[in-house]
Amino acid sequence: MILNKKIRIGILGGSFNPPHQGHFYISKIAIKKLKLKQVWWIPTLYNNLKDKNIYLEYDVRIKKCQKIIGNNLTIKIKNNKEIISYKLLSQLKKQYKNYDFTWLMGEDSIIQMHKWQNYKKLIAENKFAVFSRDNYNIICRKSRSAIIAKKNSRSQKYSANKINFITIKKMAISSTLIRRQNIFSNS
Repeated sequence: MILNKKIRIGILGGSFNPPHQGHFYISKIAIKKLKLKQVWWIPTLYNNLKDKNIYLEYDVRIKKCQKIIGNNLTIKIKNNKEIISYKLLSQLKKQYKNYDFTWLMGEDSIIQMHKWQNYKKLIAENKFAVFSRDNYNIICRKSRSAIIAKKNSRSQKYSANKINFITIKKMAISSTLIRRQNIFSNS
């Protein structure tokens, strides 16, 4: 008897403003540690929680993502300007019924997750991999979103859903740091 196994896909959603090697690094770690077939980068038009005036043009960010990824077959860009993570994951699950999605994020993101639209449903209905970031570990694990995710993963109703905390080597790079140093260009 052959069981119909779902294809495991990681979703790295965000503004990628600008994208950098740290995004590539956590994608490669996620593929290995979570046994993913692929990681899909899904750049958003902007982040509702950030200043909209600091964004590179969307098409420029897509091109920069493509340049970082190159010809890599395990990391793909899915062009989708959707801003609402819950809505995006719901659409993906309807469109790709034989896929098992895991949302990838840094510890800094889970701290802010309670501000996301439908965040409780997002947590209850999906899997997450949270990658370490400098000075966020304790705050992250005590955040409202992390506590809700842990409770959901223990409950019978949500036993298949969980949150994985993954420790990675420290990287001295972030989109915020790049913007502060003003070292990116529109080319």
